[in-house]
Amino acid sequence: MTVEIEEKETKNYYSDIVRVKINKIIVNLENRREVNEDTVNDLVKSILKIGLLNPIIITDKKELIAGLHRLEAFKKLLKKEIPCTIIKKDDLDPLFLKLIELDENLIRYEGHYLDRGNALFERKKIYEKLYPETKQGMQNRWYKDKTDNVSVLQSSFTKDTAKKLNLSERTIEREIQLSRDIKPEVQEFIKEKEIGKSEALLIAREEPEIQQKIVEKLSSGTDRVKIALIKIKREEKPNTTPKLPQDTFNVIVADPAWKYDFYVSENRSPENHYQTMELEEICNLEIPAAKDSILFLWTTTAKIDWAMKVIEVWGFVFKTSMVWVKDKIGMGHYVRNQHELVLIATKGQIGTPSPAARPSSIFYAKREEHSKKPEILFELIEQMYPEGKYLELFSRASRENWVCWGNEL
Repeated sequence: MTVEIEEKETKNYYSDIVRVKINKIIVNLENRREVNEDTVNDLVKSILKIGLLNPIIITDKKELIAGLHRLEAFKKLLKKEIPCTIIKKDDLDPLFLKLIELDENLIRYEGHYLDRGNALFERKKIYEKLYPETKQGMQNRWYKDKTDNVSVLQSSFTKDTAKKLNLSERTIEREIQLSRDIKPEVQEFIKEKEIGKSEALLIAREEPEIQQKIVEKLSSGTDRVKIALIKIKREEKPNTTPKLPQDTFNVIVADPAWKYDFYVSENRSPENHYQTMELEEICNLEIPAAKDSILFLWTTTAKIDWAMKVIEVWGFVFKTSMVWVKDKIGMGHYVRNQHELVLIATKGQIGTPSPAARPSSIFYAKREEHSKKPEILFELIEQMYPEGKYLELFSRASRENWVCWGNEL
């Protein structure tokens, strides 16, 4: 026995196309998107040029199901009748009717991507109720159509939707993910703050409690979701910063974890590499400096004002500076940076190095991993103060002859 096989997207509830008087068509505006005049005008031009490509859909009781903009375009053209596809309302599966209404609202949708995602997610649930064999993980998508008594190959939800709405399957999957995984109140916040889809996807990947924390961070001044996430995860980590040494030191190198308000590139954000600190946090550190001591303070040009404040609060007086010239050019808003500064400040009567031990104010060294400082500076300092008692603050590695302090050791 030969089995008839047919591939189709939806069950055939439709009649042949007929022409219906426009003044007899009933339009229920409830749950229907507002008429867009620009869309209507575009349709008027298209109809005048090539005619109506797709008839509107009405019930046998002349209730409009799909095609409001096409109907309005015909009214504008002063037409008396419009081509219609008529379906029997009493025979129609209510879910299928809802599917048609959703498609009508989704075609040429110009609203927020989250609202479209919610409509797409609703369409997915309805579609998979109508065609459960299309759910992901089913062995196949063949089923026996009770109406036509034929074996049918039904399109998956994503393929069917992509074809109807002229969207990519990837767009559909992503917008459904946003609708499904982001809390409703967080969705409202995203719309209010006009957060882009790529950042919204970062939110969608997090648990509801983290989503709420992201909203709190963004509400308090953090301007990007990625930075908010880094801050949240940093706060969840236990504080591993050791206590400062009890002894005092007369030669101190410090490389504070300056906090920046903006970055040229997300990938080069310090927050991706270590915990940054506010100016107040750095100033409040009780530095174990001897009565007579010298400070070598690393800073970028963007943080010179902060560095000068730290020097003052720590009890030092600014004297001069050194410049590290890097082998590779970096990023920058006005100029592309290729150097960092070492500000030199003193307390008490530390004295100056002997003339033979005074290095050039400029030293050259390769740029390595993020924030790693060149070893040459320590060699120069030991040359300048060979009898010093050395301390490195915010250290990321131990060093011979130096006491090193930092939470990455």
